Amino acid sequence: MLPVLLIAAGCSGKGDDAPCALAEAMVLTDETVPTDGPMTTARPGDVMLRNDRIQVVIQGEGRHLATNPWGGNLIDADLIRGDGSLHDVFGELGNLTNLAGTSSAERVVALPQLRCTAARVRAEGSYVLSDYINLKTGISEILPGLLDDIDLDTPYPLHFTTDYSLEPNSSAVRISTAVRNDGSEPVPVTLSWLIDAGMVNGSVPDADSYALDTLGIAEYFVFEGPDVAYGILPLTPERFLERGYVSIVGGYSLTHELTFTDFLGFPDTVSQVAPGEHLTFDALFVVAADHASVTEILRETLGEPACTVVSGAVVEEGSGAPIPGARVTAIDATDGTDGADLAHTTTDARGRYRMCLPAGDVRLITGAEGRPYAGQGPTPERIDVSVQGALVEVELSLPPTGHLSAAVTGSDGAPLASRLSVMGLDPSPWSPRLEGQGFDPKAPGLVAAIDSVDGIFELDLEPGEYQAVFTHGPEFSMVSSPITVTPGAPAQLQATLHRVIDSTGYLTGDFHVHAQASPDSTRTNRTRVANMIAEGVEILVSTDHDYVTDFGPTVQQMGVGEQIATFAGEEITSFDYGHFNAFPLDVDPGSPNNGALDWAGLTPTELGQRVLSGPRPVVFQLNHPRQVPAPGVGGNYFQVIDLQFDANGPYTGPEGVDPELVRLAPGASLLATNFTAMEVITWLDVQGLHDWYNFINAGHFFTATGNSDTHTQFVESSGWPRNYVAVGLDQPSQVTADGLAQALNAGRNTVSFGPFATLHGLGATSGVIGDTLTPDPSGNVQITARVQAPTWIPFDDVVLWDGGAGIELAGGAASPEVVSAGAAPEAVRLEWSLTHTWQPAADTWVVAVVQGSDSMFPAFPYNTTEPEEVTLEAIRDGTLQGGATAFALTNPIWIDADGDGIITPNHLVLPADWGDWRWEDRTNPY
Repeated sequence: MLPVLLIAAGCSGKGDDAPCALAEAMVLTDETVPTDGPMTTARPGDVMLRNDRIQVVIQGEGRHLATNPWGGNLIDADLIRGDGSLHDVFGELGNLTNLAGTSSAERVVALPQLRCTAARVRAEGSYVLSDYINLKTGISEILPGLLDDIDLDTPYPLHFTTDYSLEPNSSAVRISTAVRNDGSEPVPVTLSWLIDAGMVNGSVPDADSYALDTLGIAEYFVFEGPDVAYGILPLTPERFLERGYVSIVGGYSLTHELTFTDFLGFPDTVSQVAPGEHLTFDALFVVAADHASVTEILRETLGEPACTVVSGAVVEEGSGAPIPGARVTAIDATDGTDGADLAHTTTDARGRYRMCLPAGDVRLITGAEGRPYAGQGPTPERIDVSVQGALVEVELSLPPTGHLSAAVTGSDGAPLASRLSVMGLDPSPWSPRLEGQGFDPKAPGLVAAIDSVDGIFELDLEPGEYQAVFTHGPEFSMVSSPITVTPGAPAQLQATLHRVIDSTGYLTGDFHVHAQASPDSTRTNRTRVANMIAEGVEILVSTDHDYVTDFGPTVQQMGVGEQIATFAGEEITSFDYGHFNAFPLDVDPGSPNNGALDWAGLTPTELGQRVLSGPRPVVFQLNHPRQVPAPGVGGNYFQVIDLQFDANGPYTGPEGVDPELVRLAPGASLLATNFTAMEVITWLDVQGLHDWYNFINAGHFFTATGNSDTHTQFVESSGWPRNYVAVGLDQPSQVTADGLAQALNAGRNTVSFGPFATLHGLGATSGVIGDTLTPDPSGNVQITARVQAPTWIPFDDVVLWDGGAGIELAGGAASPEVVSAGAAPEAVRLEWSLTHTWQPAADTWVVAVVQGSDSMFPAFPYNTTEPEEVTLEAIRDGTLQGGATAFALTNPIWIDADGDGIITPNHLVLPADWGDWRWEDRTNPY
């Protein structure tokens, strides 16, 4: 075992013992492993490099399923902070070699260090598949057939030696990867840098915003997060400006020295390495305070002329008060117009900013959340500055703004967690030239959305006319109030929200949720918990991509354990043959991914067997089987396997993927029937409902669920849709992991995008959702559907479906009544009941389906109106286009018509276009 502290530069020794700057390598132990940052994944045995400026962690040896699935990669990075913390918001940096492989990192060690020299860590390993991604299937989504004739899974005889070097007084780690051919024949070798960016926004030089293309060219990447930024620059003998890059919702790849054309021409367009020879790929990983500081270091590294400091303050017009937290961007104005963004920064607590810029004409812009832009226009005002080598001091200003204070209580007068949506015309819309948005734009007409766990709201708001909308999810009433905001006169609002839905014995839950551990989500765990509580969700299940998140510590820190129960889970995210949830799971804190299942090489059936093989009940849920709002169809399991049905049951169709193409064994079956749950609505998309019906009629029952799949705070709203689980409890703190899994797997769940629907049955006995009934002595069965919703969730269609017969038993157009739901006059709800009695001729099952035609706007602000067509009048009248509409589905009551104790499947097959329910594909339109 290496000593914990391998070297502390500055100690005395032979020769010159004058003090020198610090650079050290330290093997982490249980006592020294950092746990502070939201993205910190360091574990004992990893190695930290640090000096007086920055600290980074190199992962130890071993396999840990992630974007880069093997060890030896850079996994944590931050500035040196006065409190000793590691506030890491970066994901991971590794390599992708020959479009498919990487290093197995069988040995990761800190190297001996001479006094006053760089600290170094070395990772060594052999070529293995980087099997978290499959470039052949990924590229085929964009450029079909391009790589069909290339065997990307060739086991190349390559050996990797990667050195990470940190000099004293440096803000950058130098990475040097030597790739040696240990075979007897020449081997093609090319390398790309593969990045899970974490909780940051990415940018590239010569771009005019933070919005990256899916495919593009760049010399380097800069990633900016809260209070820290990172840069990645491949180092080559000559500058190379046209490296190909890929950017897909949090995952990035940058070629070392190839254009896209050359990269995709592999292997003919890359270097050949002779036996015993090697190629070396060097890169610089920079850690600094902000985008401006990172680019300053990168430009200096690239040998550009010395930059000039441009600094100043952002102040309020009139008062001159400093404005902390304002964003400042420098734009190239060489030709007199807006060119590329040069640098971005944020003002400090004194309202000060600093950037070091290349000589020439630039334009400075600034903006702050909740403040008008200078000049009161819809875009930031440009301030022209000539940078000619002398220190430049530029004061920037923003107009005075307004403020809104609000408090929300429940019927009992106690503070109530809630969401405030401020609707109107945003006087200063978000500008991609100022900052990234974390894949989370606001809906047209939505100026601000704030979640509060205590019902107290304080926010700066530009002067103007707005509509303030207060909600606490679909079990409560909503309040919508017009407000006028003026500078210097804070607006104040009070709202009371009433529980209007009787959900006794049910708790609401969202079972497909992402936060900071997912590469494609920049929302913190704290933000996610607050988001869920504000929306009235009572059970929160974490399902980050291939990571088992425990929200428990966050809930404890926030003091909200009585408001929400949390359970750990995982979205098993195969690259190209479907996504599957497993929950509740135990957390393994000793694992970098907290014990996530390594799915590589396992069929969906084998995944289910692994998930369900433990001693405790677990839910194995099929996610978004037909439509996921992301590039490609690899996450849409039924599409991947071309799911078909006939009288014998489900089968994979002729368009189903070849198992070998997705790195499964030849002839392996991709069809699984051991799920215990299946999403039938994910976010706004009702999907696979006919498949669910057909599985049941073939004798395979999966509990229907509806989940948000939220990665965001504004786009996919937490708890929309949600599940009402009949756990027989009303307090979230009382539900157990086993109780939740047992209730769900037994089908005791109703799916809701707004309305709450239940079933009650009467035959020889009575029953509810999940129960089995036999007919009474007269052969009759009676089913009653009850639907409740607050008045802001209109519904107008309720039907009872006989699933076994594939017919509508009863119902159709509904005219719900407005009924009292409390002492206050405004405590009312919509309610509708539908009863049907009949004599079933064969075993069957019955569900209720609820739909609405009218929008839930503005309480649910989603809409597809073109932003330039939004007006305050349309907001207040509720006439914006494309608003979300209500949907609900119960799980079945089962009918054992012949009383033999078995529900005999009838093998009825419904076609894909069958049905009279809402079927939508409405992904992020903004």
